[in-house]
Amino acid sequence: MKHLTWIELNSGNLFQNIQKINSITGKKRIILPVKSNAYGHGLLEISKKVAPIIDMFFVADIEEAFKLKNARIERNIFIDLPIIDEKDIEEAALNGFRINISNFEQMELLKNVSRKHSSLTIYTHIEFDTGMNRTGFKENELLKLYEKFNDMPGNIHTEGIFTHFATAGENMEEFEAQLRLFKHIVSNFPYKVDYIHAENSAAVFTDGINITNAVRPGIATYGLSPSSKLNISVKPVLTWKTRIVEIKHLAKGDGVSYGLDYRATKPLRIATLPVGYGYGYMRILGKAPAYVLVNGQKCKIIGRICMNHMMIDI
Repeated sequence: MKHLTWIELNSGNLFQNIQKINSITGKKRIILPVKSNAYGHGLLEISKKVAPIIDMFFVADIEEAFKLKNARIERNIFIDLPIIDEKDIEEAALNGFRINISNFEQMELLKNVSRKHSSLTIYTHIEFDTGMNRTGFKENELLKLYEKFNDMPGNIHTEGIFTHFATAGENMEEFEAQLRLFKHIVSNFPYKVDYIHAENSAAVFTDGINITNAVRPGIATYGLSPSSKLNISVKPVLTWKTRIVEIKHLAKGDGVSYGLDYRATKPLRIATLPVGYGYGYMRILGKAPAYVLVNGQKCKIIGRICMNHMMIDI
């Protein structure tokens, strides 16, 4: 059966983008974000392609981690979102997933799990909040954090430390402030770790950072710029395609779609595409100038986006 709408992935562009990132970072290890279904590109499709050339996968939650593990993709898996349920921490630990530790409540849950499985090595990465105010330990919690870690069981292995940049490529003053704080944390961290990571896509293409040995380039890997202020030479990996299902001729004054908000200012030939908000093309996009390519030529989307249809001026 032929589908009316589909996506195509360009493996060549995917590998070129990763090579570009490698050339900029000096081949730092790549912890590749494949969270949220690899940014919509397909978790397993992307992960199977790039597994041989990246160091670790970066997923949102334990459900995505198990999808990778069950697909037998042989790479370490780091779970980004803080796990707040002891049973989930136990499942993550038993399966060798790397666990993000970002608050003291998690540390207590982790301690319970580690004591229950004293012969199991549990891998963690500690997240520091350097200014994004989302998740992670803040600067005024560092002394307490290090005191708590002195009491943690020995089978907990702190494999990495990391932070998230909020304004790389946009507000350089804020970015530099976060970077200075993270440098201070790294230089005073009392344990040896294998991974120090901070650079998202914007930071990778902003400036060289010499305190990290791994990067997390998400959106740039898939060929999009994280900021309009950055000139990033990467190529889109995904193309969304469909077929024209009907063509109509409009007279001047004819309306299009619900509400008939759009009115033809002259005789038009329009086409209906079997794509709408039911497939993920958001309804609100019907209010902004937007285009599709028909045989390589830009054609404007007109009228409101329907659940399964949109109309274009051809």
